[in-house]
Amino acid sequence: MAITTLLLHMAHDRARLVRFRIGLALAQRYGAHLAMTYMTSPAHLPAEVTGRAASAAYIAEQTAIAHEKADHVLTEISEEADAAGISWDWEVLEDDHNQLLAERSHYADMVIVCQGHGGVPEGHVGLHHPDDLLFMASCPVLVLPQHWTSDEIGHRVLVAWKDTREAARALRDSLPILEKADDIFVLTCDPPHHRFDAGVAAVAFLGRHGLRVEQVSDSANGDVGDVILSYAKDLRADLLIMGAYGHSRFREIILGGVTQHVLRNMARPALMAH
Repeated sequence: MAITTLLLHMAHDRARLVRFRIGLALAQRYGAHLAMTYMTSPAHLPAEVTGRAASAAYIAEQTAIAHEKADHVLTEISEEADAAGISWDWEVLEDDHNQLLAERSHYADMVIVCQGHGGVPEGHVGLHHPDDLLFMASCPVLVLPQHWTSDEIGHRVLVAWKDTREAARALRDSLPILEKADDIFVLTCDPPHHRFDAGVAAVAFLGRHGLRVEQVSDSANGDVGDVILSYAKDLRADLLIMGAYGHSRFREIILGGVTQHVLRNMARPALMAH
C-alpha cells in the first residue's frame, strides 16, 4: 500500500499557497501525483442574497472573474510545481466543491483541504465545509488549520484511537504515513479502572507492520475532544490521525461531539476518515 495520488483543493483564498506547498511537500515525500482541483464557483448562494446578486448575469460575471483568478493562481504555482520534480495536473471546475472533491476522491489516496475558508472576497460567496466532505469522500481527508504554515507534516504523529470502524479505517489508510514517521503515539481515552486496555490491540497491529509505537492513555474524565487536542499540543505532534463521526452527525451537531470539537478548535493538521 502506498500513497500515489494526492487531491488538493485550490481556490483564490488567502491560504492557497500554503496549502499548495504542503501538497507539494507531501507529494515529494511519498512520491505521489498531485492533482489540483480549482473551484471557480461558490457551492451555493446564501439565502439572504437577493436582487442583482441572485441573477444569472451576476453569477456569470462572478464566474468569469473567478476564471481569471484561476489563471493567475496557475501562473503563481506552475514554475514551483515543475521545479519540484513531481507529477502534477490542474483542472478548473464549476459546481459544488464537496461534490466535485468527493467524485475525484474515488481515484485519490488523500484529499487536502483547509479547516474552513468561510466567505472570501472578490467573487466567491462561500467555499466548502470540510465536515460535509468527510461523509462524502472515498479516502481520508487531511484538514489543515487556517493558520498552519509548516509543510512538516507526518513526522511526529498522534493517533487518537477508539475501537470503531471509523478509527480503524483512519489507522489503516494512514499506514503509508506512519511508515515514514519518526515518532508515533497512540492515544486512548480509557474508562476508569481500564487504563491502557483500549489501545493494546491497535498497538499490536501497528507493531506487526514493523512500527514502533508509544502508547499514551487518559482516564477520559474531561471532554475527549479537549483531551485529544491537549495531547497533540503536549506531544508536539505535527499530524493527528482519527476517525470522524463515530456517532451520527445529527447527534454531534445537536449534542456536541469529538469530531465537531476538533474541527472547530484544531491547531494542527488532522487526517480524518469516516
